[in-house]
Amino acid sequence: MKKVFALSVVIIFLSFTPVQAQENFNIEQVAIHDYEWTEISEIVPHGEFAVVNTHKSGLSFWDISDPENVSEFAFYELPDLYRDIIVRGDFAYVISAGFKIYNISNPNEVEFVGEYDDVVERGQGWSERYVAVRENIAVVTGIDGTHIINISDLRNPRRLSCIEGRGYKPEIYGDYVIYYSTDPSGLSIFDISNPESPDLVNFIENLPNRRFKVHKDELFLTVDNIVQIYSLLDPTNLEILDEIRFDRNIYDMYFEGEMAFFRGRDGYLSILDIADVDRFEFVRD
Repeated sequence: MKKVFALSVVIIFLSFTPVQAQENFNIEQVAIHDYEWTEISEIVPHGEFAVVNTHKSGLSFWDISDPENVSEFAFYELPDLYRDIIVRGDFAYVISAGFKIYNISNPNEVEFVGEYDDVVERGQGWSERYVAVRENIAVVTGIDGTHIINISDLRNPRRLSCIEGRGYKPEIYGDYVIYYSTDPSGLSIFDISNPESPDLVNFIENLPNRRFKVHKDELFLTVDNIVQIYSLLDPTNLEILDEIRFDRNIYDMYFEGEMAFFRGRDGYLSILDIADVDRFEFVRD
């Protein structure tokens, strides 16, 4: 789960049981931590530590085993600022002047594993790049296209194909990659069961923004103050299941179990029980 923070980091516990979830949602603030960095744009939890993007040129590791005493305990210098990161097991897949892979099993001794550097450099669309990973496939979107990369050999990633057109924020669902494209503008769904020859199977055009998330078998798509929910059981023929209307625009979404968190401006956070997609229940608004 990714969170966006500025100037401070708030640590909270979200505690509930399946029975309580329908009636109550208890949020307890455990601690708030202020740091000297002007912006913290991403926190990726990984067991008892988290990888944090502090807009310094490296991987910052924080001990979060004790939420009341969070602290940075390791830092690994990168050749440039990084734009996006995915952590899977002991490995971090990082966009930093290219697509790079690191072994972070021991944050005090991070090991560079491999890279695919046939991507544009910073200043030529580098800040537009994002990554998604599934098993032996990585998808890197950017200004020059969407790269499908074989990562079965982590030390020697190799490109299998490249889909033309600028891409943004990919997600992988089974044998499909879903991402927002700008030329043409809309949500593209490609079948990558044959990664050397991706096949466009669906396209939702004229979207006003780039905000969507995949959760289990559903696609959550924001359109201003509306979140539309589609079934992904057949990505070639999306079926809309429902839509949720909020009193302000939604800018990001997070999921934890059967709970969904929708973030708007000015600290707005709406929490929904989504156990039954045909009958949403507001837990806290």
